[in-house]
Amino acid sequence: MPTSHADRLSADWFDSEIYSGCLALSLVMTDDVPLEGVFPIRIVEEFFDNRGTGVATRDDSWMVCPYTIMTKWLHLPWPIRPVLEDYSIATQALRRATDGEIGGEGTAPPDSGVGQQRSVVIVVLPVKAREPALFPQDGTVGALMFVHWVLAEWMRAVRMATNAAIGDLTQGRLPLMIPVRYAEVADGGTLRWTADWYDVCSDELVKRVLPQPVVSGTAAESIGEAFGQITWGRPGAVVFDHIKRGDSAKFYGDDVGALLAYATACELAIVNLTLALAWEDGVRAEDAARTYRDMSVTKMLTSLCHPLGGTWSVDKPGFSRDWRVHVAEVRNRIIHAGFRPTPIDVARARHALEALMTTIPKRLVGKWRRYPNTLALLVSRGSVDLYASKKAHSKIVESLEARSHASEVEFAAWRNDYLSAS
Repeated sequence: MPTSHADRLSADWFDSEIYSGCLALSLVMTDDVPLEGVFPIRIVEEFFDNRGTGVATRDDSWMVCPYTIMTKWLHLPWPIRPVLEDYSIATQALRRATDGEIGGEGTAPPDSGVGQQRSVVIVVLPVKAREPALFPQDGTVGALMFVHWVLAEWMRAVRMATNAAIGDLTQGRLPLMIPVRYAEVADGGTLRWTADWYDVCSDELVKRVLPQPVVSGTAAESIGEAFGQITWGRPGAVVFDHIKRGDSAKFYGDDVGALLAYATACELAIVNLTLALAWEDGVRAEDAARTYRDMSVTKMLTSLCHPLGGTWSVDKPGFSRDWRVHVAEVRNRIIHAGFRPTPIDVARARHALEALMTTIPKRLVGKWRRYPNTLALLVSRGSVDLYASKKAHSKIVESLEARSHASEVEFAAWRNDYLSAS
């Protein structure tokens, strides 16, 4: 991409017999990216193949592989302001790159506020037709999704090559509004930027910035209760915290973070349940350490059929097998093979997690006479209301409330001895 008025952006890097024009998108990055200048990026078929199944597919009506795009990286000074000023930075950078000197610097910020450097990237996409790129059909990749995918991979490459402290570019870290301009290929291979401007954003991004309703007094009390449980380190609260961390990661498009959080929640639930049952059965912490020190979480899960009854096999259809297939194995692929899950993988993991988290309190409520302390430790009052029979409900609630604090204190001491012995 030229940097002088004499060498305006031309169509010399793509086949103008295939592509009728270009779309230029301008994005302000959340992180400070240590790049300046022009970087062409070549996309091959494997870029799409490696994204896994169940995701949008490439649309040949506006692009073909191999496919080369141009990116221009800038550092622009600007006051620290929210979304609208980020949009202003992107718009002015795009205007200069298309109307003024390509790559021209010196965009002046408003004369107010404390300034900082903002990283801006202008991404230029040759297109066969702009409509399918800007307005993709369901199940196909449009310009916005494609740019997100490319920049996400590019940022990972920058992080690897420069050691810059750059976070993953999830959907939630994209600018809310992205200005786009269109150019036609004119005679001589030049680009003629039209008056057509577009502002693009995904429906998911819009949903994330909609105002949240103010919590009620009841919810505020629940927040205080949750804070206390986290502070005390209550096992059930720690597990639930990981579940909600996964839900938040899922909301912001961090599929790896979501799946790892769900897997952590499941493993904590299985391990805590296994240890709590041993504690209540009177097993010494040192003996438990010898038994469980090298035992896999899968073995712990399948062994729960002995004290709690029911079917916990990971090889037969059911919640245990769903945990193995959709949570544990995917988690292992992420950690050991660098696998990147899709939103479909995350949804399946969340469903498997729910099944496991439903089964545990249900089985403990059914065994409340044998394991009243474990129930008080790991089961909430809400779960008792759901799973206890009418006849036993009041007795279970009374037992839970009477034993809750003592169970936490005693199990915490036993678990500390277990961890020390391990």
